[in-house]
Amino acid sequence: MDAGGQSKLFERLSEKKLPALEEETVLAWAVQMRRLDSPMIFNLGGWGLAAEELPEVDLGGPGPRHTPAAETTRDARTGRR
Repeated sequence: MDAGGQSKLFERLSEKKLPALEEETVLAWAVQMRRLDSPMIFNLGGWGLAAEELPEVDLGGPGPRHTPAAETTRDARTGRR
């Protein structure tokens, strides 16, 4: 991110009173994840809309036919599918 973009980002965060992660915090997390060879989990399985029943909605009829990769892959030697 260029310096102008970075300063605009921090201005917007400040205006909205949103905290920004300090570089030292991010680096400490990276060291911990590397040491443990594991990602940090910030959201458990029930976060966001996980518990909501969301209906499927048809937005306009049938879309393009899904073609499995096996049907579209050509043999490099023969050119046949």
